[in-house]
Amino acid sequence: MIGNNIFLKQNVIFKFLVVFIAVFLSILLKQKIIELLILLNLLLFLIYPKLVAVWIRSIFKISSFIFSYLLFALILNIDFQIQINFLVRLLFLLQLSIFFTETTKLNEAVNDCRHLLKYKWFFHFFYFLLALMSSIPILKHCWQTQFNLAKSNQTNYSLKSLKSLDYINIVLKTIELSFDKLPFIQWKTNKILNNPVKNNAFFTFPNLVLMYQFSILILSVSF
Repeated sequence: MIGNNIFLKQNVIFKFLVVFIAVFLSILLKQKIIELLILLNLLLFLIYPKLVAVWIRSIFKISSFIFSYLLFALILNIDFQIQINFLVRLLFLLQLSIFFTETTKLNEAVNDCRHLLKYKWFFHFFYFLLALMSSIPILKHCWQTQFNLAKSNQTNYSLKSLKSLDYINIVLKTIELSFDKLPFIQWKTNKILNNPVKNNAFFTFPNLVLMYQFSILILSVSF
């Protein structure tokens, strides 16, 4: 899709800088400004509707936390406006994390950070991040496999049939299986690092879109 290509072709370092600034400003800006930024981001996400869908699904996934927070705040008699203020900032941070993770490819990250890899400290840090990102799908697969196996051993197939001891066993089995995959993770990480270097121009349309996002953030400080 066109929108996907635009976001994927953005400079990863610049994108990280924009997201980092946005996370920092989410603490300082007024609630109404955060709400406006959420709306502007949603309009931008329409270029690639999958981002909107993932954001909405993520909200549903944390809905239990949101309800628990509201109930806890009600018991402690926390002002309702403070509750809304917190939730708005939470939704904004969720939006930022989805934007970065869903529109950043490891290959492009390596390519854009290539000139910084000559610094030993950055190389080790970046290698760790690459290995971590490469291991996440494996961890998910191992967890799901063990979870399904544990459920299949229950007479009641509902989630409540699994006890705390079962979850501990699933975690231990997942860690054990993941350690067996370490050579593969290392091979996959090295393969990504050794990909041919591409010289991407900085002044491109995707980066101009990112510049627009950066400008909006800077302008928001003045309100």
